[in-house]
Order: sequence, then structure tokens, then C-alpha cells
Amino acid sequence: MKVAVVGAGISGLISAYELAKSGVEVVVYEKENYLGGYAKTVYTVDGIDLDLGFMILDRDSPTQQTSLLNRSPSSSETPCFCRTPSST
Repeated sequence: MKVAVVGAGISGLISAYELAKSGVEVVVYEKENYLGGYAKTVYTVDGIDLDLGFMILDRDSPTQQTSLLNRSPSSSETPCFCRTPSST
């Protein structure tokens, strides 16, 4: 079997790696000249490395993160880090 993975961000790279480990022939297509997608290192004028990554910040994030961290899920509960539509 041959599989094409579009995008060499972290999800694409992990998908390609897992498929290749299981014996699938994988080709990764990326439009940029680097791997990693939004996760990358940029360099400042002073030569200090600055790592960037993909983040979603919105007005609900701190509340949702705090509520997830403060509760103890049951052993049968699967964690879900999804955002539900706001009622406002």
C-alpha cells in the first residue's frame, strides 16, 4: 500500500512515521522548505534560539484549562480536549 501525507507538521510527521513502522510506503508532501509546520526554531539577531509552536488562545481557554486540571476523571472516562460553542 502507498500513502501520501500532506503536510510535514507534527501530525503529518507522526502519521507518516507510524504508517512506515507498520510497513506502509509513505510519501510526505510539504510546501515549505522546512519540516515541523508551526513548530519551528527562529533565530534572533543576538543568536539566541527562539522556539515557536502552534497555540490557540481565546477568552475561554484559561477557564477550560483550569477546570480540566482541577477535576479527577474516573478510570473509565476518556479525556476530551474539545471546545464547545459559546452560548453568548
